[in-house]
Amino acid sequence: SGAAAPGASPAASPAAVPHASPSPPKPVPPKPGHPAPPAVSPGAPGTAESHAASAPPAAVPAGSSSLEYTFKAGVLKGEFWLKVDGRTVAHEVIDRKFSFKSETWSGKVPVPAGSRSVRFELATSIQDVKSEHEEQAQFAAGETRQLAISMTKFKKELQFEWH
Repeated sequence: SGAAAPGASPAASPAAVPHASPSPPKPVPPKPGHPAPPAVSPGAPGTAESHAASAPPAAVPAGSSSLEYTFKAGVLKGEFWLKVDGRTVAHEVIDRKFSFKSETWSGKVPVPAGSRSVRFELATSIQDVKSEHEEQAQFAAGETRQLAISMTKFKKELQFEWH
C-alpha cells in the first residue's frame, strides 16, 4: 500500500505528501451566455485557509493606544488570558508536544489611553501551575507599549517587563 501508480512522480504519491488534503474540485467552464460563478478566494469563510490566516490587527480608535505582548515559556498544555481592566483581550489554548525548548506567543491588542490594569493569568494541566500577575500601566494616546511576560523556572511566578 502507498505505492505510486507506474509513471507517477513520487511527489504525487499520497505517502510522499504527509497531511495532504484532497484537491479542490476543478472549475466547470461557464456555458456560453452565462457569467462564471464568483471564485472563492483563499481565506474566505468556510475554507481551510480561513482557519490558518491570521486576522488583521484590530483598528485602534482615535485616542487609543496599543499593547504588544509576548509570552515565552516551556508550557506544554494549558491556557492563558491577557486582561485589560478586567476584560479579556487575548486568550490562547496551549497544546504542544513535549519539548525542552520554550515557545513564544505574541499579539497586539488595542487599549484605551489612560491608566490601565493589565493582568496575565496562566493555568497549565501537566505542570499544574496556576499563576497570575497584575500591574497598572499608563498608555498615552497613539502609543504602543511592549510587554514581555515570562515565568520563573523554579517558582513558576509570572513577571512583566515593559519596553
